[in-house]
Amino acid sequence: MKKLHLLLLILFVQQFTAGRQEILSQVREHYALNSQLITFNSNTGLLLGQSAIISTAVGDSSCAAYSYSLKSLTCFEGVFYQAVGTNLNQSAVSNCYLRKSTDGITWSPLVRIDDAPVDKSSYAGNVYVWRKNGAINIIVAYYDNRTANPQLRASLSTNGGTSFLPSIQVSSHNDNFTLFNGGICGKGDTIMVNWVRQYAGDRCDQTWFSRTTNGGLNWSGMAEAFAGNHYSFLTDMTMDNFGNTWSVTADDQFARVNPVIRFTSNLGVSWETRTQIVNMASPNINTNVQLRAVGTKLYAVWTHSNSSIFDSVNFSVSTNGGNSWSTKKISDEDTLNYSNFSGSTLFVVHPALTIGQGGVIYAVWPDSRERHFGSNIDSCKMNIYLTRSTDGGATWSPNMKLSGVSNYPRTSNWYVNIASKTGAGTDSVVVTWAMLRNIAIINGISQIGTEIPKGYILEQNYPNPFNPVTNIRFSIPKAGVVKLAVYDITGREVESLISGKLNAGIYNADLDASSLSSGVYFYRLIVRQAGSSTDGYTDTKKMILVK
Repeated sequence: MKKLHLLLLILFVQQFTAGRQEILSQVREHYALNSQLITFNSNTGLLLGQSAIISTAVGDSSCAAYSYSLKSLTCFEGVFYQAVGTNLNQSAVSNCYLRKSTDGITWSPLVRIDDAPVDKSSYAGNVYVWRKNGAINIIVAYYDNRTANPQLRASLSTNGGTSFLPSIQVSSHNDNFTLFNGGICGKGDTIMVNWVRQYAGDRCDQTWFSRTTNGGLNWSGMAEAFAGNHYSFLTDMTMDNFGNTWSVTADDQFARVNPVIRFTSNLGVSWETRTQIVNMASPNINTNVQLRAVGTKLYAVWTHSNSSIFDSVNFSVSTNGGNSWSTKKISDEDTLNYSNFSGSTLFVVHPALTIGQGGVIYAVWPDSRERHFGSNIDSCKMNIYLTRSTDGGATWSPNMKLSGVSNYPRTSNWYVNIASKTGAGTDSVVVTWAMLRNIAIINGISQIGTEIPKGYILEQNYPNPFNPVTNIRFSIPKAGVVKLAVYDITGREVESLISGKLNAGIYNADLDASSLSSGVYFYRLIVRQAGSSTDGYTDTKKMILVK
């Protein structure tokens, strides 16, 4: 028996020693921001093409890496703008960033929006874009917890998102309860935002708003747009070309929830209740409303629940300013999203819509119809579905699945956004969503998506300059032995990020330079095909550590 124990000990030591030269791995939760471009005929709605899903790492679940935001994606003059929450640059907290794309496939590097201190979070950004004096202006309104009392703040860019001015506090709450960011809308320099504030343990029934009439240079004092009943924490707003504004709040009316429409023609000086989109008795819950004003019509998408199952996504239209509504169910399946796993369900199943210039309406939402029998997130794998209407919402196409359950044991797709642009008879529809999954982290190296790249690429690290964490992305089209290392200005290796075999794919490497001094460093990627004695690919880039 002693000999057996000794043999096992020797084998363990041998394996441990050998393993130190290999790639050590662990499994952890990981958020990725997925995007996909789908093209349709702008008049008939005929499907023309569908790109591969582009997946970008944005963080892990140790913090709110990609937090709920109703209108984080928009399109203006042919460019898509999106506010992204990520903790990749600060592992303990999230920050708000902007990215841009002309096609929804290739995205610009992230630009920091917020100016929160290093130990504070900002996320859930809503985006509004307009042109002023020939320049692209961008306002992003977001949640911020830099003070003892969390607030809504707004940041302005006057150069198309290259940089942002110091943020301005929009709300002025005097307690430390959370707030739920709602919508953003505007006409030129006139912009309005709304949100719901939790002001007691289970009280969340006031919808607040603020406005700016000078493009975000300053904001009005916050005021109440709607006083609901018990727990009305989902809201949105929209504005037409004349400055008329509608706000919608999912109002908890004691054992039932119905969306209430409020209207103002004077930028919130006074509000009036128009109607409810639907008025259902207990135990019906009608919530998750997104609202859009297009011409003389109001469009809305929302979810219905019978208190235990989110069983449908619905579309409503009003042609008289919200005084009355017609409604159509647009989801194919009766059982949509099982809701018995935390209050965040209300956020993650939120639908969204966009309207092409030819009048085609596109709606998307997360949907667990393929596996809806579970009682928690592990067995409730959600995918993204799309439908479209070419007749103003009277009829809708069969639901089209955009994402699919992967081979990972736990994968969910949610927090969906959609935007579109029209040109040459084509609607280019971009859909983005967050994907939560369990992935293997290999010495800080994580594979991004399942796409096989066409060639070798070593990208510039981001951010750069950095302190102390930065990310290095690289692509390898074939499996091989990979070495990624960091060198100081004398050529001495100071950090080895990976040295071992990797399959073909796109990877992200996390570099924590806490132990290094400020200065110029170089990182080099060397890829050698298995069985070869020569390097197949080598590239080196410079980065700057500033402490």
